[in-house]
Amino acid sequence: MSGSEEEFLPDDIADDDAATQEEISQSLKKMNKIVNNLMARADCVPFREPVDWKGLEVSSIHCMGCFILL
Repeated sequence: MSGSEEEFLPDDIADDDAATQEEISQSLKKMNKIVNNLMARADCVPFREPVDWKGLEVSSIHCMGCFILL
């Protein structure tokens, strides 16, 4: 296969993909800022300790509208 996949996509799909990548990038930057702010707080130290989630038989986490399968 020669060239990039984008050359085979209609213009509107390629543009949407670029916009999505930018949105993801901005979201990750915002999330990084939140995590860094939380990590800088002295009162978060106990929450940085690892959790034996397998030993506690935890298979998923629901937090602030997110559902994470472990």
